[in-house]
Amino acid sequence: MSGSTVLSNSAKRRLRIVECVIDLLGTQGGSAVSHRAIDDMLVLPNGTTSNFFRTKTALLGAAYDRITELDMVEVNRALIAAESATALKVSGSQIIMATIEAWVGNEEGLIRHRARLEIDLLASYWSDLEPVVLHHRNEVTKLVAQFLAILGLDDTWEKARMLHVVTDGLIFDQAVHKYDGNRLSPATISESLSSMLLSWQRER
Repeated sequence: MSGSTVLSNSAKRRLRIVECVIDLLGTQGGSAVSHRAIDDMLVLPNGTTSNFFRTKTALLGAAYDRITELDMVEVNRALIAAESATALKVSGSQIIMATIEAWVGNEEGLIRHRARLEIDLLASYWSDLEPVVLHHRNEVTKLVAQFLAILGLDDTWEKARMLHVVTDGLIFDQAVHKYDGNRLSPATISESLSSMLLSWQRER
């Protein structure tokens, strides 16, 4: 039996709806997301989207699930790269920058991360959306802690939270200020990240 997953027609339609939500969030903002807008955009019979997701919160939560699923692919690649870093003579900061570039180095990634930032902001005042965001952020932080542990750093949870916050800020800068000619260069960012990781190593 093949290891690949074959989606049912219902699952395919659900995924199309979720990806449409991400596209709307990342290109037009949260106010553009509605059940009717998605039905129209995907040329679906009226009421189709609401059959899958009864509320806007459910739509946004499913979008955040999908965004995190895609982000985890690059986080796991970073873990694999960290395990080989010494042999390949690659620094932790270079791995982090490669991950950020993979996330926001193309239009699809920019849209996805703008969508994530939109949901992050909405969750700050939509109490029923907040648990979804907190759960996924904690899951990502756990993997960041694993990454730092592979690099040989102690107190990895505290430092993972710090690194998560720092990379969030870098992603925000890349995703939101894409056309700002004064943005920091990848080389400058990598140098600063390297200094931070080296300072943590000296604390051991």
